[in-house]
Amino acid sequence: MISRLKELGISKILVADDRQENIQAARQYFETLKGISTCYFNNGKDAIKEIIEKYASIGLVLTDLEMETPEAGVDVALTGMDYIIPSYILTGGPQHRGSPTVRVIPGLYGFEGTKAEPETWKQCLESLVDPSSKAHALFASILRLRRTGTSTPFPSVRPLAELVVRGELRSLRHM
Repeated sequence: MISRLKELGISKILVADDRQENIQAARQYFETLKGISTCYFNNGKDAIKEIIEKYASIGLVLTDLEMETPEAGVDVALTGMDYIIPSYILTGGPQHRGSPTVRVIPGLYGFEGTKAEPETWKQCLESLVDPSSKAHALFASILRLRRTGTSTPFPSVRPLAELVVRGELRSLRHM
């Protein structure tokens, strides 16, 4: 996993979640990835500030949906996308009609388990960097765009990113 992340140019991961048990599980997993730094935030406001100030060093954003506001994670993910950082919302919820208990947006795929389990964070990261997974296509596209040298906000990405994220949230709520 570490060599794959480095191959993709990811040396720092930002995690935002307001639940301490989720941060602890993420920390437990990400600490096993020697050479990959991770920063943790328990609210969207501080995560957004970090993205804006240190976007060039952040390779991946993983955020909860509901933090200080019901959609704080949308703002975190969209800010990451503004800076061409692969950014995903991991949202938990009750299992519904056999669907996974943790969903990843964009992509609307998920995993059984909770974010309070290190294995869930592992599964999420593996699915993003595995070229054979459904989640990898969007992830790879964002990384290709980032490699073009874009290092400033890219405002033309936001309308499309917001459309995708909000559309998937709407569809998730109606499942």
